[in-house]
Amino acid sequence: MKKLWLFSFLFTVVHSLLAQEVYRDSTLTKFFKRETGMIAADGGYSIPLSDGRVMWLFGDSYIDDYNTFTKSTPCLFGANNSVLIQPFANWDWHNTKTLPGSKGTQSFFKDKPDNFIWPINGFQQGDTVFVLCLNLHKTGTGAYDMKTLPPTWAKIYLPAMKVVTYTPLQDFNGIGFGQGFIKEKSYVYTYGLKDSKIYIARFPDNDPNSPWAFWDGKNWQSDIKKIAVIADAPGFSTFFTKIRGKYLYLSTEFSLACDNGKAIYSSTSDKITGPFTKRKVIYTIPDDKEGHRPFFYGPDAHPEYINSKD
Repeated sequence: MKKLWLFSFLFTVVHSLLAQEVYRDSTLTKFFKRETGMIAADGGYSIPLSDGRVMWLFGDSYIDDYNTFTKSTPCLFGANNSVLIQPFANWDWHNTKTLPGSKGTQSFFKDKPDNFIWPINGFQQGDTVFVLCLNLHKTGTGAYDMKTLPPTWAKIYLPAMKVVTYTPLQDFNGIGFGQGFIKEKSYVYTYGLKDSKIYIARFPDNDPNSPWAFWDGKNWQSDIKKIAVIADAPGFSTFFTKIRGKYLYLSTEFSLACDNGKAIYSSTSDKITGPFTKRKVIYTIPDDKEGHRPFFYGPDAHPEYINSKD
């Protein structure tokens, strides 16, 4: 069966963070029905910029390959990543720019010819945007002949939006950090996922390349082997952010193929290190195509776009 992908946007009532009402937002969904530039992708993380723009990060992407006659795309994407730059709250997709690729590819992030990069998430610090990226290196001719490299900081200068350096990070013992970045006081906090468990780390906001510290359940310390679990992640994908004094944890029911899960959950905490409340279903994906449900993943919050419906 062909894979069916879901890419629509939801808004939730966030004043209580209990999602008493959730609806599919037609304006945002229409924004991603694009015909030029990036026209389809996975991911969809947003970084509000201080100059009034919003940077959107995507993984595997279709760029400039929409067939207006058949209203379809090729079966396989042509880029491993893409970036959109949107004027704040401007939902006319024609006014949002797809940044050009680099090193002779359509992919915006590309450090070496045989490497593949997937942006996870990021944050702005001064005149620089730091984007945490997964990095794989091709080792052979087979489709899956690749090895995982250390995660990488892509450092992007504003306002030109050009990557100036790629810096490998330390060994995180298999924990996939970058599931949201939260800036508080002089630190940036980020959550990580491994074996259906959630962890948290932090680093100085003025030096993301410095050694990170890890929460051991009581204190912050440098030994990642002492890191403590702060929450379970029984679903497939997770995302964390802070909204109006609450720490929000979004997750999904397991979904890695058609006709798998279809629920989106939320959980909250008063503290950045948890504990988090019991997960609550806030939305059930209603999409159906020829009797089958698409698979979906990557729930994300965009608090820069809290609207008139709160």
